[in-house]
Parts: sequence; structure tokens; C-alpha cells
Amino acid sequence: MDELRIEHVTIERLKLDRHNPRVHSDRQIKRIAGSIKAFGFNVPVLADQDGNLLAGHGRVHAAQRLGLRQIPVIRLEHLTPEQARAFSIADNRLSETSSWNERLLGEVFRDLASVELDFDLEATGFTMGEIDLRIEGLSVPTAGNPDPADELPAVLNQPPVSRPGDLWELGRHRLLCDNALDQAPYERLMQGAAAGLVFTDPPYNVPIAGHVSGKGRVRHREFLMASGQLTPAQFTRFLATALDLLARYSAPGSLHYVCMDWRHQHELLSAALGIYARMRCGRSAALRCSIAATACRPPSATSIGTRRRIRRAAMKRCARITAWSRPATIGAWRMRTGRSKARTAI
Repeated sequence: MDELRIEHVTIERLKLDRHNPRVHSDRQIKRIAGSIKAFGFNVPVLADQDGNLLAGHGRVHAAQRLGLRQIPVIRLEHLTPEQARAFSIADNRLSETSSWNERLLGEVFRDLASVELDFDLEATGFTMGEIDLRIEGLSVPTAGNPDPADELPAVLNQPPVSRPGDLWELGRHRLLCDNALDQAPYERLMQGAAAGLVFTDPPYNVPIAGHVSGKGRVRHREFLMASGQLTPAQFTRFLATALDLLARYSAPGSLHYVCMDWRHQHELLSAALGIYARMRCGRSAALRCSIAATACRPPSATSIGTRRRIRRAAMKRCARITAWSRPATIGAWRMRTGRSKARTAI
């Protein structure tokens, strides 16, 4: 086999394979373009002697998006047409069969995140949410060294009961059972601090009966508030009262995740926009509101588990929601001032 050499070829001279079975989404091409912009075009594409592209279709599309005229190419002139087609598949498939050592990967990201970089870490192909989760995973204790905080106390002989006004001290965490529509509980809970993140799942103003069934296995009691008895105007005021207090006791740059079923998107948005549009973060009054488009079908028992997964993901790093509840609408509002370092209160 002759020695391989790199030549720079104009993109117009390369022939993309219209029957290439490897599909590149627009999102992936954006990531490849970001990597090329950050690090340069370091991996040449592969083509045969006639300029037919064998490997690197995604990089070509990314180069076109960046406006590059020439890219590095290695010509594989020693392959037969049959070998070239098989190699094109092997080049993609063999890279899929490897896996990551999650701990070592997290350590690399941690080291990179601890220094000043002149490029975005997302240029690695991982999103910030994925990077944050791997860095946070380094603090998870191994099976041989369990966290003492995970050990539950002995079960009492009576059912645990928490009454309105009970304030639980859980190490550096505080858990208050009280009315979220009153200001006094916030003063008592926060003690002058401001929340960096809020995750709230308020009542949906729908009755439990006929909507939350648990497929017959679980029976839930009706909510004491907003259980289907409020008019749209009353429910909007109900939500606005709670959101106003949450915003008042949150730090600039905080994230607010608010769950709501599809029937009451309008009430939630009407209440939220009236509250968050008034917030001021330094000189900016910009409000970013992103809503997950969802299927319009009644809530089911599966939505409860989904919302729990969303809550865990949000609390993991307070960065972004990584899953959406299909039958619910979830609004995420963030005032653009950077990541807040204030403590989180739920």
C-alpha cells in the first residue's frame, strides 16, 4: 500500500454519496461545526481516487456551514469499489462499539472546567447538561463507601405526620410544611436568603377523580386547593399569587421550573408573564420563556414518574431539564444574569 498523504481539496470537487446510509441530523452538524471552529479541521475526510467521499459526510456539511472552501482529504486509492463501500460502513460502525469510562470522562471535564478556556466545552460534542452530570457524578460515593446521609432512621411505630407550620431541619436543608400563598412562611423558611432554583408542581385545578387514577392500583385524595372548583380567572390569580412570592424570594439568574397540565397552559402563562416580566436583573429586563410543546391528552399515572425524573435532573445541577412530561406543560423561566450562587430552596 502506498504511503497516505493529505491534500487540500475544494469542497465542490468532492462527490457526496447520495446513498450514504449514515444520517446526520442538523443538530449533529451544528456540533461538528462548533468543534471545527474551536479546534480546526484536524481530521481529514476520506475519498477514493475519483473524489467520491467514503467517510466524513458530516464534516463536509459542517465545513459548508462554516463557509470553508477547502478541506483536508486523504485519498484511498488502493481500495476496490467493493472494499470502499464496505470500509465506509466499517468506519462509522466500529466507532459505535466503544464505550466511555464515565469516571475518567468526568475527571477530564472537571479539569477542563477548572481552568480558563478560550473555547466552549460543548465543542467536545457533549452538551453542558451532559458535562455537568458527569462532573457531579464524581461526588457520588461508591458502593464500598455509602453516604451516611442515605441511612434511614429506625421506622417508628406510628405513621409520620407533618402539620402546617412544621419546620424540619435536615442538616443544611430546611423543609417547611405551610401555605405557599402566604408570605410569612417564605420569611421563616428563607431567613433572608434567596433561592437559586425553584421546582414547583402546583395543583392543576382538575379533580383527582377521573384524572389521576394510578390505573386503579392507587387512590389519591383530592387537593385542598384548586381541585377543579376555580374559574379560569380565579386560577390565574391563584397561580400569580404563588409565582409572585416565589419570584420575590429568588435570586437574579435563578431558574423556575413550573409544571402544569395541558388544559391550563393559558392560565399559567398569563400569570407567569405578568410576574417575571416585572423582574429586573441588573440593567436587563429580558425574560426568556421556553415551553415544551406537548400532546393534548389527559394526564395519566405515568406523568407522575416523569415529573419525578425531571425534578431529579433539574436538582442535579440546576442547569436544564433533560426530559419533558408528555401530558404536561412545563415552563422554564430564567432571568439572564449568569448562574446564581445562592442556595436552592424547595
